[in-house]
Amino acid sequence: NNIKIIKEKNKYLTVFESINEPIFLFNKNNKLINLNQEATKLFTNLKTSEAFYYSQSQETSTLDWLQKEVAKLNQEEKKETFFTLQVKSNLGLIWLSVRLKKMLDVSEKFSGTVAICSNITNLIETQEKLRAIVNFNINGLIVTDQEGKILFINPVTEKIFDNHADNILGTFFGIPLIKKEFTEIIIPHKNGKMLTVDMRVVPIQWQHKKAFLVSLVDITRRKEAEEKLKFLYQASEQSPASIVITNNEGNIEYVNSKFEQVTGYSREEVLGKNPRILKSGHFDLDTYKTLWTTISSGKEWHGEFHNRKKNGDLFWENASISPIKNEHDIITHYVAVKEDITAKKKQEELLSHQANYDYLTQLPNRLLGMERLKQEITQANRNDFCIGLIFLDLDHFKNINDTLGHQYGDELLVTVSQRLSDCLRESDTVARLGGDEFLIIISRLSSPSQGEIIASKLLYGMRKSFTLAGEERFISASIGITFYPQDGENIQTLIKNADMAMYEAKKNGRNNFQFFNTEMNDIVQKKVLQENHLRNALRKDELSLVYQPIINLKTKKIIGVETLMRWHNNDLGDVYALEFITIAEETGLIIELGKWLIESVCKQLSIWRKNGLNIYASINLSPRQFRDINLPQFIFNTIKKYQIEPKYLKLEITEQVFLEKIPTIKDLLFNLHKMNFDLYLDDFGTGYSSLSYLSKYPFKSIKIDRSFIKNITDSEKNQKVKALVKTIIAMASNLDLLVIAEGIETQTQLNFLEAQNCFAGQGYLFSRPLCADNLLNFIDNFCPNHANLESDQF
Repeated sequence: NNIKIIKEKNKYLTVFESINEPIFLFNKNNKLINLNQEATKLFTNLKTSEAFYYSQSQETSTLDWLQKEVAKLNQEEKKETFFTLQVKSNLGLIWLSVRLKKMLDVSEKFSGTVAICSNITNLIETQEKLRAIVNFNINGLIVTDQEGKILFINPVTEKIFDNHADNILGTFFGIPLIKKEFTEIIIPHKNGKMLTVDMRVVPIQWQHKKAFLVSLVDITRRKEAEEKLKFLYQASEQSPASIVITNNEGNIEYVNSKFEQVTGYSREEVLGKNPRILKSGHFDLDTYKTLWTTISSGKEWHGEFHNRKKNGDLFWENASISPIKNEHDIITHYVAVKEDITAKKKQEELLSHQANYDYLTQLPNRLLGMERLKQEITQANRNDFCIGLIFLDLDHFKNINDTLGHQYGDELLVTVSQRLSDCLRESDTVARLGGDEFLIIISRLSSPSQGEIIASKLLYGMRKSFTLAGEERFISASIGITFYPQDGENIQTLIKNADMAMYEAKKNGRNNFQFFNTEMNDIVQKKVLQENHLRNALRKDELSLVYQPIINLKTKKIIGVETLMRWHNNDLGDVYALEFITIAEETGLIIELGKWLIESVCKQLSIWRKNGLNIYASINLSPRQFRDINLPQFIFNTIKKYQIEPKYLKLEITEQVFLEKIPTIKDLLFNLHKMNFDLYLDDFGTGYSSLSYLSKYPFKSIKIDRSFIKNITDSEKNQKVKALVKTIIAMASNLDLLVIAEGIETQTQLNFLEAQNCFAGQGYLFSRPLCADNLLNFIDNFCPNHANLESDQF
């Protein structure tokens, strides 16, 4: 029996060892009990496997992966399992296909597990190579069955169809699959782009079934290139630019139709010749050398040619010349694209003239004037000489525009510019800065004293009359002079200094010239400092009000007060009202100050009223305030806020309001009149058209300017002033206007005004401007128990 068992075992061992695949046997406790020779070679150090039973001491840790899978199967109900994995072996890393199957004994009881392995490393590597070939093929590849259902696509196909494989597999190709060398198809993309593709179909076997392999080659770029070549030729022939192609020696091989049209040369006349046949002699040799150095080094050249046509006419071309290289990066040709810019050049010259010269006088404008000054300073530094800079402004030029119209104003400016130019040397520059302002640059002065001679010459040139609208007109000029480098070393400083000197000439009566000096600069600096402090004056509560009594000259009763603003700053001290009001006017701060004045006066009137003092207060309104159409409503809302009747707030307006041509002035004044505010015309007699204003607008009173009252003396020299004041009072009486005289300081002045029946007056003879508390003391002394107040009757 033992011999029989051994024979039986040997028979099975022979079968076990004859299998060329690695085989492993596990007992029911998942322990490895045997492996054949193929498994031994791969996973043990044994030379042979002579014993039927495998010794546990020969087991290697490299089989842990298999033992785990066996244990996993034996915990499950299924009888077998398949898996593929990469493992370590005596051959290195290999891929195995493993089949695990549970074994049963004769009584069909579980007795162990057999593992049959197949080394599929070569197959895996082959599949990987095929997959790489397919996936990285530059062409699209599709496999379909015979009905056209898509079985496989590679990544290139996904890109061609702009879709993911999951959305394509299983769908039908939709194009008849006919065996043909190539079929051209159009494939749309989601973004609207169209691809042109060459399609080739080949019958193949796929998973043991007949199928088709579809190869797709994207020829979109090639088709586009073919279209571009066709288009480029047509575009070249129809191009609005001249195109010339030469060989690498510069001889012409091609010209387009535009070249023939522009130059007058036919294609046959220029082929084989050098483009120098067009040269005019205006292209310098250095530029020509630069051109060839640039293009022969493989770079593009851009520039302009002044060429000559076949008929001899000169013309301008803007050219771009580029080298053309072959596949070996060798220059074989040059292509020149040229545009006829003759008309453009003329237009540029015109625009340059317009940009640099004044359209009216044809003098250099501000831009060119500044550039000329910059050049003169550079030359003066190099040659160590002096420059004179003159600002000239016409006096009362606005009157010409207002009385004759802008047409004659322009005519005057043209004549003035001609006269100024005639007074200067060719090396000097006269430029129009704008309006009636001129900048004059005097070059190469040996000394500043020459500036006085030139300025006098300019003033003398203006003395001759101008004929405008058939009549003789006279106009003068104010001139400011500064010198480089004595008065400043840069353009900004010189311009500022000349401007200051010119304004000083205007202050000194016009029709004169003034040299810049440091005192002028000190004045400007002081003004800047005052402006900076004035911007914070309200916030710092630096402003205050004073009141000057106004007296009825007949009854000697107080009828009201004029409100005046005062400013005290800790750094500047007391600032004159004329100074800071002028600054406020120029900067626009007068709007803010004006509102503060109205609010403060109404508040004070309310206090006086509660204390039984009923007098009116007059305030001065700025021309700037009248540019606000809401001014009447603001004033009305303020008196309503403090419960003040309109008759207690008088509004004083100067003639400057009318001279500034404010469009809404008439409506604003009549709106104030309708609100029952009394309007006073202040500084009467200092303007130009006072009488017309009195007849047009609803004024109740006029105030004679203090400059007239000051000259009322016993001297015989001032008889004309007395006559003028007498006339003003008589005229106002005839127009039912009340007259108030400002600046009464002497008894002589008072006696004269009383004799002329002047209604009221104010001045130091009665009282200086007083603060609110001092005003009350003055009123108590001047009119005890307020017996001499008559504002209710005024």
